[in-house]
Amino acid sequence: MRPTCKGRILMIDTQGGTGPRLISDRELAPLLNVSVGYLQKDRRTTKHIPFVRIGARCLYDLEAVFAALQSYTLGGPGH
Repeated sequence: MRPTCKGRILMIDTQGGTGPRLISDRELAPLLNVSVGYLQKDRRTTKHIPFVRIGARCLYDLEAVFAALQSYTLGGPGH
């Protein structure tokens, strides 16, 4: 498994396929329309948004984040 970096997004090749897209809190915050401070507080308290800690860095797997948020969805079709 050899990680490659495309811009600021870390790509990890697992079993010959495309691995998780790991991004920083600064990149995730605008995608979720929240502040970086909100993501930092979530990491310390509720941990609703999944993250990966690599050394001192906290990174987010986009697929895991969106899957977690989907599980918190209330109302609408199928709920």
